[in-house]
Amino acid sequence: MKLLTFDQAYANIDHQRERLYPLFQEVFNIPQEAFKKLYHNGFWDHTYRPFTYFIDNQAISNTAFFDMPLIMKGKIYQSAGIQSVMTHPDYRGEGLMKTLFKLMLETIDEKYERSFLYTDEPDRYTSFGFREVPEYYFTASYSHPPTDSDELRLLDLFEDNDLQLIRRLLKENEPASHEMTALTYKTSFYLNMYQTELSSHLYYAKSLDLLLLFEVVHGRLELYDCIGSYMPDLQEICSLISQPFKEVHVFFNPDRLRGSFTPVTYNRGTTLMVRGTFPLENESFMLPITAEF
Repeated sequence: MKLLTFDQAYANIDHQRERLYPLFQEVFNIPQEAFKKLYHNGFWDHTYRPFTYFIDNQAISNTAFFDMPLIMKGKIYQSAGIQSVMTHPDYRGEGLMKTLFKLMLETIDEKYERSFLYTDEPDRYTSFGFREVPEYYFTASYSHPPTDSDELRLLDLFEDNDLQLIRRLLKENEPASHEMTALTYKTSFYLNMYQTELSSHLYYAKSLDLLLLFEVVHGRLELYDCIGSYMPDLQEICSLISQPFKEVHVFFNPDRLRGSFTPVTYNRGTTLMVRGTFPLENESFMLPITAEF
C-alpha cells in the first residue's frame, strides 16, 4: 500500500525542493531544468512555501504561496500570492488539492489581510472566498516620428552578462507606479521571460540604466514594463525608440509617466482574484505583465 505523506517546510533545501519539479513538468509542461536555472541564477523566491502531498517521495498534489508586498495608493500592503496549484492526473478527483488549499489559507490568514491568484477557472475558487477583480491597460494619443536613436540594446536573459544586468536592475528597481504595483517580482519576471513573445522585446537603455519591455505594433507603442533605479516619464521613454507611432498602450499603472491616459478593460487570458480587503476595489489598475504568477 502506497503511503500518502505531507510536507511544507522544504522549499529552501535543494534535494527536497527538486522533488516538486517533476509535477510542474507533468501538469504545466515546464521543464525541470527551468527551475534548476531559476534557483542557480539567483531568481528563486525564498518566501515560497509549498503545501504538498507525496507518495513514495513523488509529489502528487501541491499548492503554494509567497510574500507579495504591493504598493497601493502610495502605501505598502503585505499580501500573499498563490500559485503552483496542481495535482498529478493520476490522483485527481480525490480532494487532495481542496484539503491542501484549505490548510494553506489557514496559514495565510494568520499573517495576511489579502491574497491573490491568477486562474483560468475562477469558479473553482469562489467557494474559498475569492472574487474576481478586473484589470485595465491604459491608452493615450502620442505622435512620435521615426528617429535615428540607437540607445536600445536587445537583451538575452540566458546570456551571463545580460543576466547579471537584469538581476541588478530588478534588485535596484524603483517601482513604476505609486498607485498599484508589486514591490518585487524577480521570480515571476524570470519565468515569464520563458515566453518568447515577451523576451524578444526586452531592451536595455544604457543612458538611463533601464530595462524596457515594449514593442511597436500597427502604429502604437505597447509598453509592458520599465525596470531600473530611475523611473522616467513617457517623453523620456519615447525618445529612446526609433519606430514611429501615434498611440501608446501601457500595461501597468501609468501614474508616474506624466500623461493623460484612458483605462480599457484588459483580458490576460487568466483572471485575477482576491480574497480579503483590497484598497483598489472598483478602481482601474493593472499588475505588470511580467509580475503575473
